[in-house]
Amino acid sequence: MPIIHLYCDERGHLPFDRETHLALGALRVPRECVKPLTQKLRAQLSAMGWPAGRELKWTKVSPAGLKFYESALDFFLREPDLRFRALLAPKSLPPGKLPKPPAAEAEPGTPAWEAYHALLEQSAPATVDFLHRYEAWYYDRYFELLSATVAPPAHHAIYVDVKDTRGGTRLQTLEKRLADAHCDGMPGRVIDCVRQIRSEEVLLDQLVDLLLGCLAWTYGTPQRNAGHLASPAKSAMAKRLQSAIATPEASLVPKVVIAHSPERSPAA
Repeated sequence: MPIIHLYCDERGHLPFDRETHLALGALRVPRECVKPLTQKLRAQLSAMGWPAGRELKWTKVSPAGLKFYESALDFFLREPDLRFRALLAPKSLPPGKLPKPPAAEAEPGTPAWEAYHALLEQSAPATVDFLHRYEAWYYDRYFELLSATVAPPAHHAIYVDVKDTRGGTRLQTLEKRLADAHCDGMPGRVIDCVRQIRSEEVLLDQLVDLLLGCLAWTYGTPQRNAGHLASPAKSAMAKRLQSAIATPEASLVPKVVIAHSPERSPAA
C-alpha cells in the first residue's frame, strides 16, 4: 500500500493578527520521494550559493534573495511528485481593547504568551471565551483541509508545523477525527500519524510556507490589509505562482488545488 507524507503549515492563523484570511496548506509527497526530492532541492539551492542550513521563509523574501525563492518555487512546479492543496477561510475582526500582546518575535507557546493568556483570564473573560472558540474553529479548518486531501486506500503520515506547546493534544484529537472519518477501525490504517515538526528542520515543509505566502499575498495582503507595505519581490513570487496555476495542465490531477471555506472565524 502506498504511503503518502503530507507536510502542513499555516499563515494568518493567530487570532489577533488582523489578517483577512486563514491559509492552511498541505504538500503531498510519496514517502519514497521525500529523501531524494529533499536532496535534489538542497543541491539546487546550494549550487546557486544558498547557505547550508538557512531556512526558506516567506517573511524573508526580498530582492536580494529573490532568485533563490523563485528557484524553490520552480522546483515545486516542475516536480510531478509534489502536489499542493490549500484552504482559505475568512476571518472576523478580533475583539478590541485587549491588553497589549507580546512582541512579534515571541512565538506562541513561549512564557511571554503564557503570561499574556493568564492576564486575559483575569481581565477579559469574554476574550478568553473568544480564544477558545477561535482555536476550535482553527482545528476544524485543519480537519476540513486534511479530510479533503487524504486519499484512501493509501496510508498517510501527516506532519504539522509546531503552533504552540498545547498543539500536541489538539493534534491527537484531529488524528482521531480523521481516522473516524476514514473508517480506520478497519485493517490497514489510512491515517498512520499526525505529528508536530519544526519547519526549519524540514526543507519540504518550507515549500509550504512559500506557497501559502504567495496565496495569502494574492487573496488578502495588498488589496485589503490597511497599512500593508509593498514588496516587489513578494509580488513577483505571487504572480509567478498564479501564472502557473492559470496555465492548463495535461495531468488529470491538478498540481495546485485552492479551496475556499464558507466558515468564517468566530466574531468577538
